[in-house]
Amino acid sequence: MRCAIIGGTGHYHYFLEALRLRGNTDELAAYAPGTPGEDIVSLEKSLLPLKKQSEADSKFAPKAYDSWRAMLDKEKPELVVVNPWYKDISDITIEALDRGHAVFAEKPLAVDWEQWDAMRSAARRNDRVCAMFGLRGEPAFQAARAAASRIGDIRLMHAQKSYKLGTRGPVYLRRKDYGGIFPWVGIHALDWIRWISGKEYMSVFGAQCCKGNVISTELEISAAALFTMEDDTIATISADFLRPAAAARHDDDQLRITGTKGTLFVRGGEAFLELSDKPITRLPLPNRESLCADFMAQLDGGKACGLTVWDALNVTAAALAAREAADDHTPVAVPIIKK
Repeated sequence: MRCAIIGGTGHYHYFLEALRLRGNTDELAAYAPGTPGEDIVSLEKSLLPLKKQSEADSKFAPKAYDSWRAMLDKEKPELVVVNPWYKDISDITIEALDRGHAVFAEKPLAVDWEQWDAMRSAARRNDRVCAMFGLRGEPAFQAARAAASRIGDIRLMHAQKSYKLGTRGPVYLRRKDYGGIFPWVGIHALDWIRWISGKEYMSVFGAQCCKGNVISTELEISAAALFTMEDDTIATISADFLRPAAAARHDDDQLRITGTKGTLFVRGGEAFLELSDKPITRLPLPNRESLCADFMAQLDGGKACGLTVWDALNVTAAALAAREAADDHTPVAVPIIKK
């Protein structure tokens, strides 16, 4: 499969991991920046191990382009990996789709409602899009999803995303460039809840704050949202950059799902099940999965990867609604795409 990368800001490493798993590093034909002035040095450094791995057959030689449009014109890739600055994800993805390419795109697929509407229209013309919700492949979240039917009717959920603030590049200095903490970070928590419960978001009330951020007055450092979901199910999420600098891990992902027969927990990379009539137990963990590798296998004619563009757009809508609710201090309805 002939592939190309546009941008070096997002999680392109999911794609590079998929190349290694497929054993075909020479599938990467070219790369180019996606946003004017975007620094892709980190991307080029990440390509070096693949080059070393391929030295025996000398097949790995991706071309560097200054213009991503010129790259698509010349290389005509089957799959385009889109991860520029977040504000540009939607426009580049739409153009790639309309050119007939399949796209593995960074999230969020849109940073405002106008982009969301445009993405929805583009996906109806070409729906071969997979968003980079790679955390779905982590063993603990897979284990929780596999055990969800054991806890009865799911009634209450909470998911947490917490990161160290660290140092951040220029894309994170203005919200119009990175999209806000809900579409950028909280969206993972929203995906876990919807994916594991199978329920859609209906409405949301949210809050967010930049206080305590020494880097930028526009990068929210703490946020929370309360959602009503189908069947009167309640869900909350929180997202923050308040994780201590000395903490062993950069992230602290947690999940709690409560049903009529028990509760599921994810914390510290482990999954736990506590049933109403049994003590809490640690769930066995499956092998880590690669969403990108699964999507590439789907494009090769294999089974569906499990994440559709409609899934990604519905989760994006929940994130945009949460941001709007936090901005306006009022509940916001979440639009749902039925496909």
